[in-house]
Amino acid sequence: VDPDLARRYAANSALAAQAGKLYYENGYTGIGDLQGVASLESFFTRFGVTPTVKPSRDLTTEDLRKHCVILLGAAVHNSVTEQLPTGGDFVFGESSNVGGWRREILNLHPASGEATTYRTERDPLTRVLTADYCIVAIQPGIAPGRFTVTLLGLDTTGTEGAALFATSYRSMDAVLNSPTLAA
Repeated sequence: VDPDLARRYAANSALAAQAGKLYYENGYTGIGDLQGVASLESFFTRFGVTPTVKPSRDLTTEDLRKHCVILLGAAVHNSVTEQLPTGGDFVFGESSNVGGWRREILNLHPASGEATTYRTERDPLTRVLTADYCIVAIQPGIAPGRFTVTLLGLDTTGTEGAALFATSYRSMDAVLNSPTLAA
């Protein structure tokens, strides 16, 4: 990393100035993302399917042509997944909140009683996470007969929630039998 950039963006610029060469590693995976992968693997194993798991940055167009793909990740840690089209009424955006957690989910067509935005919620005193949100979307893939499923949370707990929702028979039954889907 360029030394000037490291000093400018480091949490402790004085320490960054004394550290010598700094290197950027794009390998962070949150615990909620890992638990989401575990839920998906367990789900597919029940059906005798062994999924291939790889970081989204290693996904190729060949993967998209030959396989159905499930992408999961927290927008706060992986801006690539945040930019994926979801094909629905909910998209990722960024608020002007200067408290750090700026990512939000925008409801483009809120029904009566629905919020227009969803943000990670924290206890005002302890800052402990109290609510997180996600987008679950199923879209046609780039090749006939292939699909791309996105399970994207605002933070890693939202990603975990998306995976738990997607692997729950009760949740999927409710989605498949919803009046919206029948319309």
